Amino acid sequence: MSEARHVRLQQCLCGLAGTRKQEPTDEIPLRDRKEEADDVLLVDRMVKKYRRFAAVKGVSFGVKRGECFGLLGVNGAGKTTTFRMLTGDEVPTGGDAVVRGHSLKKHPREFLSQLGYCPQFDALNDCLTGRETLQLFAHLKGIPRGSIEQEVTSGTKLGTSPIFKVRYLVSYIGLTEHASRLCGTYSGGNKRKLSTAMALIGDPPIVFLDEPTSGVDPVARRNLWNVLAQIQSTGQSIVLTSHSMEECEALCNRLAIMVNGQFVCMGGNQYLKKRFGQGFTVMIKLGMIKDDKDLIDVKNAMELIFRRDCELKDEHKVSIYEI
Repeated sequence: MSEARHVRLQQCLCGLAGTRKQEPTDEIPLRDRKEEADDVLLVDRMVKKYRRFAAVKGVSFGVKRGECFGLLGVNGAGKTTTFRMLTGDEVPTGGDAVVRGHSLKKHPREFLSQLGYCPQFDALNDCLTGRETLQLFAHLKGIPRGSIEQEVTSGTKLGTSPIFKVRYLVSYIGLTEHASRLCGTYSGGNKRKLSTAMALIGDPPIVFLDEPTSGVDPVARRNLWNVLAQIQSTGQSIVLTSHSMEECEALCNRLAIMVNGQFVCMGGNQYLKKRFGQGFTVMIKLGMIKDDKDLIDVKNAMELIFRRDCELKDEHKVSIYEI
């Protein structure tokens, strides 16, 4: 490694080390936050009680057009119950939600017609093939018969038209070779892929995805993330639950962390990391190297600047340090 590159590396790492003491100032506290009029989805003080037990305690948030909003939390935190209320599977004890002017309380039919939903547990008919399942849901979404065959069997890229979306999605996440097989023969990962495709068919303005990549292999997971990112670029909004901070970092514009049925914090990825994180992750990518000297120089620079505060977590083509 040349002397100039070595100096630049040290300057960069020193800059990272200096950011650990900076306090975030760019995020509004949850209690002071007011939802704006351009929210596609507005949830207002939603409550769900089972006798004396409150599963969800006054949750409020909004999701803007083209935004991915993530719900993080351990099992039992209230994420799935919140989803079940918003998708009509549970009746809220209190509060309301609005999508494009349609109230869940006053106009449930119109409200639910605006949604796509991938539940936590796959709801598939084992006697239908993947292609037949998508055709059925296209009918339920009111897509014209002539367009259904196009939507399920043709199209090569993702656009704003529902006619091309599902075929591209199915091909990209690796379901093409399974589309003619019965759903009952699918693996758990393929069932999750199909459930996600069912939620996206027909271009609903907002899509609820409850742990969509659970049980999906790493390559298909990355491909699905790319598809969801492109969907956001067309203006669709996504509400996502996940146990994976990596997944939320890849997809979400804002996150809320649920504990015991309520939000304990809300904000962008960087804000939450700065406000509550105990450190950060540094990924260092090197080009082609002739020997190990460059790699040794990087390790020495990390140890020199961060001393014992950093730990090498992984090393292959990319070195990943946790600090």
